Amino acid sequence: MRLFITDLSKKAGGPGAFFRALVPALERLGIEVSGGLGLGADVALISPFCRPEMLAWLRIRGLPIVHRLDGVHYAHLARFNEPMRRVYGRAHTFIFQSQFSRKVVSAHFGEPKGTCHVIKNGTDLSVFQPAEGEPDLRKLRLVASALWRPQKRLRDCLAIFAAARRIFPDSTLTVLGDTSRVPSEVRELPGVRYWNAVSRDDVARLLRESHVLLHPSWFDPCPNAVVEALASGLPVLYTRNGGTRELVPPGCGVELVREPEFDLMETDIYNYERIPHVDTEEAIAALEEMVGNYQQYRQRVMDCRQQFGIATVAREYTAVFQRCREASKTVAQTAVGGKQ
Repeated sequence: MRLFITDLSKKAGGPGAFFRALVPALERLGIEVSGGLGLGADVALISPFCRPEMLAWLRIRGLPIVHRLDGVHYAHLARFNEPMRRVYGRAHTFIFQSQFSRKVVSAHFGEPKGTCHVIKNGTDLSVFQPAEGEPDLRKLRLVASALWRPQKRLRDCLAIFAAARRIFPDSTLTVLGDTSRVPSEVRELPGVRYWNAVSRDDVARLLRESHVLLHPSWFDPCPNAVVEALASGLPVLYTRNGGTRELVPPGCGVELVREPEFDLMETDIYNYERIPHVDTEEAIAALEEMVGNYQQYRQRVMDCRQQFGIATVAREYTAVFQRCREASKTVAQTAVGGKQ
């Protein structure tokens, strides 16, 4: 099978990290992946945009389009919704990263007109591996992966950590991601290390050196950071809103529930005034419980680890592509038969 992926070399951020893991896994399954014009391809995978001229070319060729979706854009980024909506209206098959993702997209764009699948993200288990030996929780090492954006709630992460230091005085917090906009009044918090943009291998190493992932994001359809942390053997402290709760298996973390439900028609998630704060008291109680029962949490994560592997995800994607190809052949044969 030959698969066409648009602008393969230009994908950045979360989509880029995912595709850098997915493409080799697909190729190991015998799928030939191309980022060119899609000549000779059987199926096109779009995630999430496609230039109008390329979309027109794919339609002329009659190539089945699989649309991989995360969520929708909000507020000042709303102008990006239209090109995504254009693909959404012309795709044949849809892959959502979570049920939450499907609900958000459907609320804003309408119900998809085609076959839908929910396939969670995965990562390379040969890179993201658990640390060896027994963890030393006397020096609790927390880690967070977040930009200084309202919905990521890095400010709340720092508040949780400041409160945790009163209980775990030797604890540290490692922050991954672009933190150039972190205000100076919170940047100098004792025990916090900022790592900005680092390589995949460095991320894997820093996760191995940590004990718990703090991920109190207000909105996250299917965060790669959570997948990578779980693959690295870390339990997760997370909130009820978004797709994170679908990623974390029972017993692999603690969900914070003291916050209002996310409004699927929310239009301004980049406004600090609109994002509710995490209940720090609830977060600290959850963290104490996780540390007190750490071996059970860690063992449960280890038992579930294989489901976060990119090989598992690639097989699910391949099954979708095969069904699309067979359906396309059936339509073509029916069309030919009708002309005879």
